[in-house]
Amino acid sequence: MKLSLVNSETIVKRIKELASSYLPEWMMDEENPDASAAIAHIFADFLEQEILYYNYYPERFRIEFVNMYGISQSSAYPAESVVCFGSSALSDTRVVVPAGTELIASPSGLSPETSDLGLETGDGGADSGLDDESFIFRTMHDIALTQVNIERILNVSQRHEKITVCKANMLPQGGAVLFGFEGENIYENVLAIQSGFKSALNGESFFIRFAGNRPSEELARIISDPREFTFFYSGEGGIKPFDKVLCEKDRIQLISSGHFLEDMIYIRPEKGTGADLEISRIEMIPMDAEGSPDAVLSDGEELSKLDFRPFGTALEEFKECYIFADSVFMRAGAHATLSFEYSLEQRTFINEAPQAPAALPVIKRKKRYLTIERLMTDCYVDEFSMEYYNGLGWRQIPTEEEVRGIFSEKSAIGQKQIKFDIPYDWEEITEGGFSGRAIRMRVRRADNCYLVPATHHYPRLKNLKLSFAYGGKWIQPERVTIRQNGHVKDITLSLAVSNPQQAFPEFPFKGNEVYFEMDGKFKEGPIGIFLGLADSVSFSGTGLSFSYSSLKGFRPLHVIDQTDSLTKSGVILFQPPSDWREQDVFGEKKYYLRISDTQGLFDSDRSFRPRLLSIKMNAAKVTNIEELDSVNYYLDSVQHNMSFDLNPGSILDADVWVNEFGELSDAEMKLLMERNPEKVRALYNIRGETSDFFVKWTEVEEFTGNQYDGRVYKLDRMNNKLIFGEGTRERIPKNTESTAFTVSLRISNGKQANLPSNSIARFRRSVLFVDTVEHPIAAYGGNPMESTARSCARAASIIGSRNRLITEEDFVNAALMFSENVNQAACIVKDERISIVLLMEDYLNGSFSFKVTQDRMRESFLDSMPLSVDRDYFEIREPVFVRINLDLWIKLDPGKKGQEFEIEKYWLKRITDFLNPINRPYSNGWRIGTLPTENQFRRLFHDTGKFSVIDHYQITAQYADELGIHTTGLEGLVNNPFVVPTNGQHTIHIDW
Repeated sequence: MKLSLVNSETIVKRIKELASSYLPEWMMDEENPDASAAIAHIFADFLEQEILYYNYYPERFRIEFVNMYGISQSSAYPAESVVCFGSSALSDTRVVVPAGTELIASPSGLSPETSDLGLETGDGGADSGLDDESFIFRTMHDIALTQVNIERILNVSQRHEKITVCKANMLPQGGAVLFGFEGENIYENVLAIQSGFKSALNGESFFIRFAGNRPSEELARIISDPREFTFFYSGEGGIKPFDKVLCEKDRIQLISSGHFLEDMIYIRPEKGTGADLEISRIEMIPMDAEGSPDAVLSDGEELSKLDFRPFGTALEEFKECYIFADSVFMRAGAHATLSFEYSLEQRTFINEAPQAPAALPVIKRKKRYLTIERLMTDCYVDEFSMEYYNGLGWRQIPTEEEVRGIFSEKSAIGQKQIKFDIPYDWEEITEGGFSGRAIRMRVRRADNCYLVPATHHYPRLKNLKLSFAYGGKWIQPERVTIRQNGHVKDITLSLAVSNPQQAFPEFPFKGNEVYFEMDGKFKEGPIGIFLGLADSVSFSGTGLSFSYSSLKGFRPLHVIDQTDSLTKSGVILFQPPSDWREQDVFGEKKYYLRISDTQGLFDSDRSFRPRLLSIKMNAAKVTNIEELDSVNYYLDSVQHNMSFDLNPGSILDADVWVNEFGELSDAEMKLLMERNPEKVRALYNIRGETSDFFVKWTEVEEFTGNQYDGRVYKLDRMNNKLIFGEGTRERIPKNTESTAFTVSLRISNGKQANLPSNSIARFRRSVLFVDTVEHPIAAYGGNPMESTARSCARAASIIGSRNRLITEEDFVNAALMFSENVNQAACIVKDERISIVLLMEDYLNGSFSFKVTQDRMRESFLDSMPLSVDRDYFEIREPVFVRINLDLWIKLDPGKKGQEFEIEKYWLKRITDFLNPINRPYSNGWRIGTLPTENQFRRLFHDTGKFSVIDHYQITAQYADELGIHTTGLEGLVNNPFVVPTNGQHTIHIDW
C-alpha cells in the first residue's frame, strides 16, 4: 500500500489548519516565524522524505526480489542499416572499405563541417564532426568498391514464353516487377524470309509453300492456321500482319494492301507451337503485277511518266534516257514487259545568216551567189540500246525481239512492247537525285543529226507501263534466317540442299528467372548489392538459387541473401568467382547474375511477385556500435569482489584482458598460447623476456563457480561497473606491479539511433578514394538498455513461467518483454504449429526491425521451449497487414462553403487514427487477429457533430500472401487470426 504523495507546503498548510483548532492562541507567522514555526517546517520536510521512502520500499523489495533470482537488465541492442559507397578511383585501383569502418550519423544529416565529398574537412583522423547529437555506425563486413553497374534487369518466364526488360537506372514508377511477365515482350522467335521481290504495290499477293517432316498440304494447313502461326511484314507504321492468309492445297496465299518497307516476310509461332515442325524447303511465287515507272530522266531533267520525249527534240548520238522502276527490275528471273504508245514528231533546223540591223549605214557588199544549194535532210534514231547496270558496267538487256530499230524510219507508229527476262545481276544506280534499278536507253546511231538544214524525227512515248510475271515458276528465297532471342541463324544453304531444319525452336529458357545484366566484370570482392523492395510481406521467401555466367554456362554462386528471397529489402553479398565471364544470352555478350525460382512459386499467375524500387551497388550493412579506446587499470592492493567504474554509455559488451604474469609458470603460459592463441597476448621487454601476459576473460551473468576456468567477470550495465568474483572459485586480477587488466568497451545509442534515411552521410575518418556515402533506408532495430520497470515485469513473467515457455500466455509475455520495439504479440497454435506474431512499433518502415528481433527472439525462445516441441513447427512472423481503403461521400450544407479543406483533413485524421493498429497511451489499437466491422465504421461515421452528413461509403481490403495481392471485403477475413488492419488509400468526396 502506498501513501498519498504530498509535499512540504501541503503539510505546513495542514498544520496551520489543525493549529487553529488545537491551539487557537498560536498564530503561525511566515514572515516572522518563531521556534514553533521552524519546528513545523522541519517536521514537514522530514515527513515528505519519509513518505517518499515509504512509497519506494515496495519497489525496492521488488527489485531485491528480482536480484535474488539473478535476473539483470538486458543490454541495449544496436540499430542497423545499410549504406552505399561511391568511388571515382580508376578501374584498376582496388578500393576496399574494411569491416569496422566508422561513420557518423546525425538526425539533421550533414553538418556544416563536412566537405562536398562527404568527408571531414579536418585532419582526416580527428572527430571534428562528432558532437552530442551524432551517433557512430560501423560497417559489419568488408566491401570492395566497384565501378561495375547493372544496366538492365530481364525477367524470363518459360510458362508465358516472355522476356521483359527494364533499365536499372530508370525503374518504372511503382517498381519493376521481378519474376513477372507484364510489359512488352522482347522475346523474338520468327522465321524471316527475304523474298527477293519487295512489293511497293497495293493489293499484291504472294504464294509460298513448304516441304518438311509433314506432307506439304498438312504443313500448309498448320502454318496458315492463325491460332498456330502469324504472318507479318514491316510496313508503314511498324510491323503489320497480312490482310489475308489463305490455304490452297499445298500453297499459302498472302494478301496485303499495304506497302512493304523491306523485302522480308516473317512467320511467328504462337506460344508453345511449331517446335515439332522441320522445314527442308521453301519456295515462293508472286502474283503477276504491273505499274508505272518511278521516274524518267533525260539530260538530268525529270520528265512526265505519262507523256515524254526520251531524247528530247534534238537528236544526238549517245544521248541517254533513264527509266527507274526498282519495284519491277528487282524481281530477278521474272519476265518483264515494257508497253507504250509510240509516235514521231519532227523539228526542222535551217542554217540562215542573221539580218543586219536597220540603223546601220547602207553600205553593202555585193551579193555573191552560190553555185551549190544545200538540200534538206532527215534524221531518225536509226539505232538505240537498252542497258542495265550489273555493278561493273552497263550491259545490253537481252530482249525477246530485236529492238535496235524500234524508233527508226521504218518502224511503225502505234502500240509497242519490249519483253525481256530480268537479269539476276541487276544493281542499283544513282542518277539525278534518284536511286534504284533503271534501264538506260541510249542513242547509238542517228544519221544526219549534225547536218543543216535537217528535219529531226524524234520519238514521243505515252502511257508507259511496266509489268512482270513469273509464269508459274517457283523460286527459292534469297535468304532464310531463324531469329530467336537476339540470335540469328542463317539456314539458306541448308534449305538449298533440302537439309531439314527446326525452323521454330523451343523457348530457350527453363522456369522463371531474373537476369541482372552488368556492364563489366567484378574484379575484387566481396560485392554488396542493395535491393530496395516495395512490399514487405508476412510470409517467408521461397527458395531462390543464384548463379553467374562463365565459359561453361551458368554456375552456382554462393550468396548471403539478406532479402529473405526477395521478400524484404536488403543486401545481397557475394564473393565474385575468378571465372566470371561474358555470355551471349540475349544476343550480345554481357556479364550476368541470374536468380532462379527453383520451386516455381513465382511462376503462377496469382502468386506474389516482388517489386524492385531501387538497386544500388557497393552496399554494406552498418550497426550502431562505437568501440571505445582501451583503458588500462592498475591495482594498489588485491581484494575480493572488486568493482571498477567504466566509461559512461549504454554498454553492449566488453573485452577484458587480465594480466596473469607472475601467476602462471612458463609451461602454463606456453600451453595457453598453443591451445588458445586468440585469447592470449604476450608482451616482451628489450631482452626478449615476457614482461606481461594478458588472458581474455569471459563475461557471465552470475558467478556460479567452475566457469571458464574461473576467468570470468560481470558487467553492471545499469551502473556502468565491472565486477570480479570472490577470488576462490572465480579468479581476480592480482598483478600490482604492472597493468592489472585492460578494458575495451563497445557501446550503443539504442533506440535513439533509429534514424531516418540519409542520416549517415560521412566517415568519422577519411577513407581514400571513397567520394560519397549514401544512406538509402532508415536505421532500425535499436533497443535501449532495459529499464528497471521492464526488468521487473520481465522477471515476473520468468518467475511465473519458471523460465519455461509452455502456455500461450508465456509466449506472449516473453515476446512483449523481449524488445521495446514489439508493440503487440500473439501466440497462435494450429496443427502442432506454434506461430508467434509480432507487430513492431515501426512496422510502417518495413520489416527491418522485425528481422533483427526475429532472429534473436527465436534463438532465445528455443532454449526455453520444451524438448517435445518440434523446432521445425515453431515460427516467428509478422501479421498479415490488411490495407483498408475507404471512399467516403460527404454532403455539406451550402453554408459550409470554404471549409472543405478543414472537413477533409478532419475526416482523414479521424479515419487514420481509427485504423492505426499500434497500441498507444490514448488508444488500444487493434489486437492481432481482429479487423473493424461494419458496425464499428457506422458508429465512427454516426458521430459527425456539426461537421458534415455522411451520404454513403465504400470499404475495400487488400492483403498480400504467397498467391499475390488480393482485394476483398472485410467479411472475407473475419476468421483469419493473423490479420492486422492498416491505413490504405482514403478518398473524401465532398458534395453539396
